[in-house]
Amino acid sequence: MFAVEKFERPHRYDSCDDVAGFEKSVKSIALERKVKNLQQVRDLKKLETIYFFSTVLPQELATVISECKPLKNLILVGVRKIEAPIQSDSLLLFSADGCSGLKDLTVIGNCQNLKYVKIVACIKLASLKGLEKLNALRELEITGAPLSMGTLDSLKILRNKKQIEYVSLATRVHDSSLQPISTLTNLKRFWTSNRYTDAEYERVLKGCAKLKEVELHNGVYTRDHGFVRNQD
Repeated sequence: MFAVEKFERPHRYDSCDDVAGFEKSVKSIALERKVKNLQQVRDLKKLETIYFFSTVLPQELATVISECKPLKNLILVGVRKIEAPIQSDSLLLFSADGCSGLKDLTVIGNCQNLKYVKIVACIKLASLKGLEKLNALRELEITGAPLSMGTLDSLKILRNKKQIEYVSLATRVHDSSLQPISTLTNLKRFWTSNRYTDAEYERVLKGCAKLKEVELHNGVYTRDHGFVRNQD
């Protein structure tokens, strides 16, 4: 769940091996790579959500998504190869779950109205490249897999994205710097599973006036009391 606007991705969808079999009024669908008549997704005038379960995100689907004007939410599951980036002015949420083909975020670099990005168990994600032009982004969540959390090279791309209100990072950061987070002046919640120096937490709190505390996996870091461990 995204923490600021309480947005949850849809969990109910219709599934079919032929797009022609969907009702024209359907709002949420699940697709696989070998689905028939993929081009007819354009005819689903009320479609808001696509779940895509496949090892390959093909060029054809990327094109269809770009032309699907009502689409708001795209959820990828298990994608190992991305053949083409997505370009959409209507897309608000992008979620990727267990996608080993996701090494950076250039796949969504042209979706300039995206507000929510959620990455789950994509442990080969090494860069936030692709977020540069996403100036509508409000919430970013990166969650590792149970046995591995992955490593980002840096958070520099987030620098001065003042519209961001929530960041959650269950991933290592190679340069160990939270300086870019300290420039997010509208940040209301920040959670990290990785341990940084007290100086890094203090820099974040100093730069983010709306942030009451830095949330950690075993406690919080506050302006007045420093690190406070959870009592459970």
